[in-house]
Amino acid sequence: MPLLCFREGDPANEFYVIRDGLVSLELSMPGRGVVTIQTVGQAEVVGWLCVSPPYRWHFEARALLDTCALVFDAN
Repeated sequence: MPLLCFREGDPANEFYVIRDGLVSLELSMPGRGVVTIQTVGQAEVVGWLCVSPPYRWHFEARALLDTCALVFDAN
């Protein structure tokens, strides 16, 4: 089972820079199930939600490959 970095509704108090690997950003859509909204890879940033209220994740992240990321505290 792939590692889940964060879940929808969790506090968004950090951001990630993907060093290696591939991460799927996903939304749960009523009547459609889980929908991939973006796939991010090397040198891409995830976590812009930590800079504006309400500071909550509005999607989930799931590693598609072994992934290494730098995590930065946004507090």
